[in-house]
Amino acid sequence: MKRILFAIALFCSLSSQAQLLWKVSGGDLEKPSYLFGTYHLMPSSFVDSVPGLPEAIKSVDAVWVEIENEKMTSPATIQQMTQMMVAPADSSIDKLLSADGYQIVDGVVKRYLGAFGVSLDQLKTLRPAALETQFAQLMGVKRLPNMDPAKLLDGEVERRVKALGKPANSLETIDFQIQLLFGDPLSLQAASLLEMCKNIEDVEKNFDEMHNAYGAQDFEKLISVAFDPAAMSKEDAQKICYDRNVKWVPVLVDAAKKGSVLVAVGAAHLGMESGLIELLRQQGFTVEPVK
Repeated sequence: MKRILFAIALFCSLSSQAQLLWKVSGGDLEKPSYLFGTYHLMPSSFVDSVPGLPEAIKSVDAVWVEIENEKMTSPATIQQMTQMMVAPADSSIDKLLSADGYQIVDGVVKRYLGAFGVSLDQLKTLRPAALETQFAQLMGVKRLPNMDPAKLLDGEVERRVKALGKPANSLETIDFQIQLLFGDPLSLQAASLLEMCKNIEDVEKNFDEMHNAYGAQDFEKLISVAFDPAAMSKEDAQKICYDRNVKWVPVLVDAAKKGSVLVAVGAAHLGMESGLIELLRQQGFTVEPVK
C-alpha cells in the first residue's frame, strides 16, 4: 500500500480545495491558464465529466504533462524501461527476501498469474519495484475489466489538445521517471514489495475505494483513503510529490507568461501547502476552482 500505487494514482490532501480543474490568472499573465488533477487509471471519456475541462482544452495554447505519451511509449523508452526492471544478477528477489517472505510474495504472484502457470520463480530476476509495479497493473486489469490501457484520461487530454494543432510538453525526462520508480536501494524495494504482499487485501480495497472516489469526484472520500498514514510515509510523499512541484513551478510560470497552458498532472500535485495551487499563489497568481 506504498509507493507504486501512490505513483500511479497520485493524490495529496486537497482539504477544502475539492476540485479537479483550477484557473490560474492575475500576475503578469495575459491569458488564464489551468491546472487539472488527473487520475492515471480513469478512462478517456472521463474528460467530458469534468466541468469546464473540454472548454479549457479548446482555449489554451499548449498542454504540459508529466511525460508526453509519445515519449513514454517509444521503442527506446520501452527498451530502457525493460532493462532497468531487471535486477543485478546477485540481487534477485530470492536473495533479497527470507524464505518466508519469498513465499508470501509468491502467493500474490499466483493470486494474479497462477491461472497462467506463473510463479515467483519465473519473475525473481525483476527488481522488487518492477514486480510491485506489475502487481498494480494486474490489479487494475483484474478489478477494472473494461479498462483499455490505450484509452486513459491523461493521454486523452494530451490527444485532444494536440488534435487542435497545439503542442504538448513534458515536465520531466524519461530518465528521471525511471529512477523515481526503480532507483531506490534494492533492500528498500524488497521491504516495500513484501509489505504490499502481506497486506494485499487491504491494498485491493484501497485501490477500489480510491478509483471509485475519483470517478464520483468525491474528494473527501478520496483523501481519507489515499492519505491513510499506513499508505504513504512523509518522506515518500516529499520525494514523489512535493519536491517535483518545486521544480515544475518556474517552468510552468515561464510557459504561462508566453501563452495559456493546461497543466495535466496527478491530482496530488495540486494540493497541500507544497502543492501547485499554493506555490502559484505564493508567486502572486490567483488560483480558483472552475465550477
